[in-house]
Amino acid sequence: MRAITLVILLLSATSRGAPVAWQWDTTTPDLFPDVDLATGGSIRLAVTRDQLRLSNAKWATVVQAARDATLTGAAMVSDHDRIYVATYNRIATGCTLTAFATSNGAKLWSVALEGAGPIAHSKYSNRVQLREIDGKPVVFGEESGARYVEVRDPVSGVLASNVKLAAQWIDRPIAELLFAEIAHELASHATYQVSVDDFLARTLRMKGVDPTERGIAFRQAVSSLQHVALQHGRFELQLELIERSGDFVVKAKRVAHVQP
Repeated sequence: MRAITLVILLLSATSRGAPVAWQWDTTTPDLFPDVDLATGGSIRLAVTRDQLRLSNAKWATVVQAARDATLTGAAMVSDHDRIYVATYNRIATGCTLTAFATSNGAKLWSVALEGAGPIAHSKYSNRVQLREIDGKPVVFGEESGARYVEVRDPVSGVLASNVKLAAQWIDRPIAELLFAEIAHELASHATYQVSVDDFLARTLRMKGVDPTERGIAFRQAVSSLQHVALQHGRFELQLELIERSGDFVVKAKRVAHVQP
């Protein structure tokens, strides 16, 4: 009986194949991409806080986000039959994967990923990249609490495998991380203020760095974010960096965009 059980386990492991190795491409199309590594030919993807819009020259599909969900990031990949879109909130844990028909944009299935699992947090960082490997959609999640590689069945969306990995800092510009937090807060508030020490503690970035060097880095970040568009051009961002007792405070506000 023990020999038979061993054979069954070996066959099961072989049928699943080797786990997909962790991958992460640090190259992004711009400093604050709404869509990470999107590949879909003529297919266009747009994400707002409450909806996902997918289109090409022949059809358009709009999907409303769940009532308690906020969409601030997305990734897309497609093949001949299906388009896969991963949506998530850049400062909260979790991700949703949705499949659409390439022929007409019809939604085929949608699942909340197992991802990194439930993680309690106040402020958080979350990024996702998506690829098709061996005919299956594979989601790579990089969160403050953990990383994960999750494979889903292309036809049904059923979980094929989920591998959780220890958190690992992926170097990204301070300006991008700061923008993600500020843009989220200014979506519902006219102003926002954050201590640099508090911000660094959550991002694991530049801890213990000399205050003068930190000041230079954050002045550069604040300068690069001045007048960046918010909420698809309805507003623009204005920032001020103030030094207070060895720490820095970033004051942010949104102002209505005035057409020239």
